[in-house]
Amino acid sequence: RHGGDALPAASPRAGAVEPSPRAASDEIPAAPAVAKYSGGVGRLTVTLDRATIFARPYAAHRAAADCQAEDARAPVPSHARRHGDHYLRLSRAGARSTDRTDTVYQTSAPRFGRTVELDVPHHGQEWRIDLVDAATDRAVGCAVLSAREVAMWGVDEGAVGGAGGGAPSFRVPPARTVRRTLPLRTGTKRHGFGTHYYGADADATKIAGCLEVEARLEEDWDGLVYAPDPRRCPTRPAPDFHQKVVAAYIARIG
Repeated sequence: RHGGDALPAASPRAGAVEPSPRAASDEIPAAPAVAKYSGGVGRLTVTLDRATIFARPYAAHRAAADCQAEDARAPVPSHARRHGDHYLRLSRAGARSTDRTDTVYQTSAPRFGRTVELDVPHHGQEWRIDLVDAATDRAVGCAVLSAREVAMWGVDEGAVGGAGGGAPSFRVPPARTVRRTLPLRTGTKRHGFGTHYYGADADATKIAGCLEVEARLEEDWDGLVYAPDPRRCPTRPAPDFHQKVVAAYIARIG
């Protein structure tokens, strides 16, 4: 053939299937990447299970589980206990918004069974849980839960449940669901967190009840440790220093 002649177009093979043209609107968009953690240290899952209002208040230094056991043995008839309508209010330090459970009616031991998932911006993050009397909208007692506290619960649970002995392990500890009983205290500062939780009068703080919770902290080890370029662990904001806060701690110790 001559050098300037074009080659004839190849004919399709028998039985071959020609791809059909697709319109731009037929393209399936790629799903956006969803981050498992929102730039913090992980995610906390908490089940707010059952609260108990004690027949009488207990001293602030008592363990909540011990107070609960003693209250259960107290010879107090059921009709003499503080029956009422209650709900739990959950608030986060540094945030204006709050969350709440449904109201449980006419009991002194309301069972809520509410599970919430919370983003953890840093290990010092705290949440305040108030048991509220729905009739008066006033708190019967409150507890403060911190991410650091839940992390230590998981470590303690692993140490107790482990086999023990042998060489120390440097593996990432698995996330554990831990059940604990939190004291519901009275006499604390309203909307207080951290060093601002307790009031100056140590004698005014009593344990009015308890709250049974299940907590599980999943930390972002992939992003904080194992990534090719690990990001820095977010730090807790520095607390404000107030002379009244120091005086309150000295009063509680004394």
